[in-house]
Amino acid sequence: MPEKQFSTQNPHPADKLAGARLRQVRLEHGLSQEKLAEMLGITFQQIQKYENGTNRLSVSRIHEIARHLAVDAGVFFNPQMDDATGAKAYLKAAEAKPAPLEFADQLKTREAIELLKALQQLTNPADRKKLVELAKQLVKAAQAK
Repeated sequence: MPEKQFSTQNPHPADKLAGARLRQVRLEHGLSQEKLAEMLGITFQQIQKYENGTNRLSVSRIHEIARHLAVDAGVFFNPQMDDATGAKAYLKAAEAKPAPLEFADQLKTREAIELLKALQQLTNPADRKKLVELAKQLVKAAQAK
């Protein structure tokens, strides 16, 4: 069977992973695509392309991003990629139909991070409880539709 060809329309799973990790780290630092792009001297569209895996992150770009964000460059790589067996398993799984976001992955979304930051800023336990109750009511309303 011929080896699968990767392109901008069909990015390599490792490029998608690095882009997803870039997005995660950027959001954890509270940065917009525009702000990170400004720090790196590139356009926000380039950040978008990195994050969706359309454009590959070079080692030098990963190094530059890690330096600006004061993180270890290793955060951009999956621990399963440390050995050949893990890499093959990861790539095989990544090429399969995408799975729904696991709970831990959902916590990395922009909305989850913003919600958790808002919750953290509420010091009154009663206010924190109100926010949680509001979220539950929104879920019930959405399920009723």
